[in-house]
Amino acid sequence: MDIPTNSGPDAGRSIDFAILNAAGHCSAAVCVAASIGILVESGFTRFFLAVVAPASGIYALIALAWVRRWRQSHWPSRAASQETHTLVVRDSSASPPKLGAAQRWARSKHLEPTSMTETSPRRHTVAFIMSTNWAGSTALGLVIGSRHDAAFLGEPAMILRRDAQGGWRHQEFCMTCGSGSAAVCPLWGPSLIAQTRTDPDRFYDLAAERLPGARFFVDSSKNMDWVEGAVSRRHVDVKVIHISKAVYRYAGSVLNRRRGRQPIEAIGWHWANENREIREWCAAWNLDYLHVRYADFARDVAGTLQRIGKFLDFQPDPRQEEFWAYPHHYIKGNPGTATHFDQARIEHLKGHNRELYRQHHRMIFLDDTWKELLTQDDLNVLCSLREVRQEMEILHHEFPRYSPPSFARRIRGRLIAGALRVSHRIGHSAHR
Repeated sequence: MDIPTNSGPDAGRSIDFAILNAAGHCSAAVCVAASIGILVESGFTRFFLAVVAPASGIYALIALAWVRRWRQSHWPSRAASQETHTLVVRDSSASPPKLGAAQRWARSKHLEPTSMTETSPRRHTVAFIMSTNWAGSTALGLVIGSRHDAAFLGEPAMILRRDAQGGWRHQEFCMTCGSGSAAVCPLWGPSLIAQTRTDPDRFYDLAAERLPGARFFVDSSKNMDWVEGAVSRRHVDVKVIHISKAVYRYAGSVLNRRRGRQPIEAIGWHWANENREIREWCAAWNLDYLHVRYADFARDVAGTLQRIGKFLDFQPDPRQEEFWAYPHHYIKGNPGTATHFDQARIEHLKGHNRELYRQHHRMIFLDDTWKELLTQDDLNVLCSLREVRQEMEILHHEFPRYSPPSFARRIRGRLIAGALRVSHRIGHSAHR
């Protein structure tokens, strides 16, 4: 999700969050008033509890749904106005299971169907690293791809990303070559990019031609439809590594990188929803799946590599975790991770990241900026959300010290989560 701006589809997202904030504060105020009414046993108590509090939530949901519909009818279609990708259509011989919420989540990426043909006789093994944003997928991919018979590709789905006018959003791709030089990258130059955009179904064939020594590829595209396209091709063996950060670390990364402040409840809900749907999607497709906690990876890189080696059938190379010592050409990814190849890039980072990567140059580290960016009230709210608690327990993340928030904040959290859930479903149903 991009930084909200003042115009275009992101402006609509800003309106959505403004409504959520207003509805949340309104409902919180109502609940406080209701609580006061209970204490003084006034005649308005039943009125507040039975009418005003439920009505505030209902009006919030209706307002959010109305804004969504208004955006669809008054602004350019999402196929042109939002970041779009090209959807790899399933092979007609494949019989995917019913995916339910996971399938609807994939459709929310607003992808463009493109007709393709099955042309490749060569088999490829691709380890997909699936995650939310800022969960460590770039660093993990580079570590795995530093093995002598592997290649980290980055996020090739970005090649098919479009801008608001329907043109190609990106023209330069290689993170190690850097801005100004990426167009002449020996791997991700104009020729391969043009061929991929013409026939995305041949992407791994094209990569294999340029990387003949690679026994398997590592792909960190955060695009479920891109992965689904690979699953449906008979010549691609798909394995999934799901890496996740604890919700409070993720929230710290979000607040560190984005202008403005989303409701903390919205950040928590999105974290839980995306991680849940990655798990459900992999289970629905019956894929080989391994979950890795970023905290474990950062604290014990060698041990994590051993686990991944058993999963992908390899023995780690000596010093494989020192990915900056190996040649890499990969598509997009975390700009901070690219500073391990070129220390001068640290000066281009913003916020806390500049000092963070300066202190941890050529290290895989835990980002503790959440301790500065999140208040205790934020932690209380985050860890008390039902969806967050469930996902934290399933993924075996450690909880920070927290206590239940006030009654008003709990009601506000449920209203925001409910509004996001409805908005999520409306967005999916519009693209069925």
